[in-house]
Amino acid sequence: MLGQRQFDLVLSLHTSRGTSRLCLAVLLSGSPTTLFYALRVEVGCWWVPLLRLGEECFGAPALRPSEFADALDEVLKEIRANSTRCGSPVQAT
Repeated sequence: MLGQRQFDLVLSLHTSRGTSRLCLAVLLSGSPTTLFYALRVEVGCWWVPLLRLGEECFGAPALRPSEFADALDEVLKEIRANSTRCGSPVQAT
């Protein structure tokens, strides 16, 4: 599916099976995609940014659920601004 469509934003659950997190980040690296993983914790989850508009951001701080909505809003604004500069409108699917 990643070879057939471009995704602006990917939200994914981290699995404890090993390499799926890194594989997805590697597959999307260099594309204009922003990737967040949700790590389950005792109550809720922590959102971990891995790619920001295709650039690796490993080491960026994880976001608590209360912080994630604002961070997501900021990312969506960046995606819209980037797509407007490139001449392609953002479509929600």
